[in-house]
Amino acid sequence: MSVHEQFAEDLALYALGGLQGDERVALEKHVAECSACRRELEELRGDMALMALSAAGPTPPRRARQRLTDAIAREPRAVPVRPRRAWWAPLPWLAIVALALVAGWFWRQKDQLAQRVAELENESTGQQAQLQQPMLTRALTRFTGATAARPRSCGNAYRNGRHAGDAGRSQDCASAARKGDLCPQSF
Repeated sequence: MSVHEQFAEDLALYALGGLQGDERVALEKHVAECSACRRELEELRGDMALMALSAAGPTPPRRARQRLTDAIAREPRAVPVRPRRAWWAPLPWLAIVALALVAGWFWRQKDQLAQRVAELENESTGQQAQLQQPMLTRALTRFTGATAARPRSCGNAYRNGRHAGDAGRSQDCASAARKGDLCPQSF
């Protein structure tokens, strides 16, 4: 029997884990050098794995199944507990809503303020035009030397706020006198 044949017989024992000591070390050294023995060892290991899967274990006692199902039935059933929501869970959503409302309020205020600024600018422009009107009149008077047109007097004397003459005109003169204006016939 050759050395190679001796190692071939020991491969099955090695695959089962039955080799010990020097024999094991010598076989491992030979398998590292010999590719045919290495291939044979891998086939043996594969066959051993298949045998392990195909072997049936011991048959459990007949009552074992019944005892297992009874034990499972006796265990209390766990009632699923709904997780309690914390009181602060909706706070982020409330904060988002509050921020949206505040942003909307500021947006509205901005629009109202812009409208008010436009109204004030228009009013200011009108007031500036009114202020410059008399200035223009005064400036024209200075440069042209002309006097502004003054109302002519009607020549009728007021007596108790009425014209001394015509009864139809007396109403106009009375209302003008109360206001402190000139007689309307003087224009």
